[in-house]
Amino acid sequence: MLAACRFFFVIFVSFLSLPVHGDDLREVTLVNTKETEQADPVSLPDISVSGAHPLRIDEVNLPSYSSLLLNELIPLVESGEFAFSAAKELPFHWRVDDDWLRTTMNESALRFDGEGVLQQSGLVARGYPFRLSDEQEQDASPSLFAKKVLYNTAAHYWANGTLVTEFTLLTFSESKLESEYPGSIRRVYPARFSEKFSQQLFREIVDLRLSPTFSPLRWLTFRFFSDQEELVWANSPALQKVRRITGVNRSDALYGSNASLDDIFTWSGALRDVDAVYEKKQTLFVPFRHKDQLPLVRTQEGCDVVGDDNVSQRRELLGRPLEWNFESRKYLGAAPWVPSYVIFYPREMFRITLQSQNPYQPYARQVIYVDSEMQLPVYKVVYDNQGQLWKIVFSVYSQASTSDRKTKMTVPDFTVVLDRKAQTSSIYDFSSFALCIPGDEQEMLAAYGPTKLIDVKEDLESSEETKKEAAGKDPAEKSLDPL
Repeated sequence: MLAACRFFFVIFVSFLSLPVHGDDLREVTLVNTKETEQADPVSLPDISVSGAHPLRIDEVNLPSYSSLLLNELIPLVESGEFAFSAAKELPFHWRVDDDWLRTTMNESALRFDGEGVLQQSGLVARGYPFRLSDEQEQDASPSLFAKKVLYNTAAHYWANGTLVTEFTLLTFSESKLESEYPGSIRRVYPARFSEKFSQQLFREIVDLRLSPTFSPLRWLTFRFFSDQEELVWANSPALQKVRRITGVNRSDALYGSNASLDDIFTWSGALRDVDAVYEKKQTLFVPFRHKDQLPLVRTQEGCDVVGDDNVSQRRELLGRPLEWNFESRKYLGAAPWVPSYVIFYPREMFRITLQSQNPYQPYARQVIYVDSEMQLPVYKVVYDNQGQLWKIVFSVYSQASTSDRKTKMTVPDFTVVLDRKAQTSSIYDFSSFALCIPGDEQEMLAAYGPTKLIDVKEDLESSEETKKEAAGKDPAEKSLDPL
């Protein structure tokens, strides 16, 4: 008995004599905290089981799930402004089609050289331009990995060569809907089909119609793969004039809202003049509108669309009545912008930080959360030049698939923009979405010129300048002075 006591006493003294390193203890503490801060997804309902329903999360039960919620959204739930429904797992497996996967595994037209500069050789393909391999690459070059992830997010939209979507821009005060304006987005991706203009990532025209009796506001953007400054024009419907503006103006709020062009699909910004850094993986709640894939068909015009040629059916599939809390009152006391019929699921995210090097860029710092499986930007948190929280932006996406599962397409449902400084909010609510195969290259590219921003008359249509555009002369090669 005495020998046993001596044995344990020696062990105890030996333990006390071990060196204690504060850093080691701190590291262990952090690891343990990281492990315990994640809410157990098992406690969330599995809605694939018959009779199971999503769990409502609000200020009452938030402490049990706050580790899965974007930090900047937590105060909104605590105050009762935001509430949502959550479940354990997305009921369907989000997966790209086999052709997309094969293309991704092949050699890409895009690559980064040893200095981290993007190099391009030929046309981009339908698929991700970069294979995201393993954590070794993430650790070796966080900046390079961040850029690869963000270029992969753009691939969803250049898939067929052109993109067309209609939306309603809703704007709310703290308690009610203030305005709603219809609009549209048209993009052509020259790098998908034009050898001559393959250095251009996209040309984009955004329309916003403030009145049925006046011409819409329009913006035209030329964005490039290189570090070349993007070209942006805006129209003045009253004066029937077009003026060139700067790329940083894409972060300015659109008329009557707090949403900008760079907020479309959460992140439609450029990688020029920013330091991009991948920080970590993080499990967060991600919202989804649908519990299954949507039907996808190709129209006679060569467009991949949800549903069929029946516009009303497409709208019914993309949306549903009582979409927002100001209509449904599903979450009593919550803000009017809260989406009524989405479900949040825990999913793995890439956290990426973009620090602007342009002193005139209002989006001084952006933190973007990209779903690692979908490779889509879900959340964006924006800070101003004083380091203050400015905006919280998030998007909801669906996946559409043909009946044979051979072709799949990403469909943006809506984008919410919360201005935390002005205490206002806006929503891009997309009512239709199509990815189309371009027709005649010259006609397609000529449709995206500065003269197309005004509702031209017949005499302008027959002008020498318009004829040159129709012949394929690039507007970017002409004078950049205001028209």
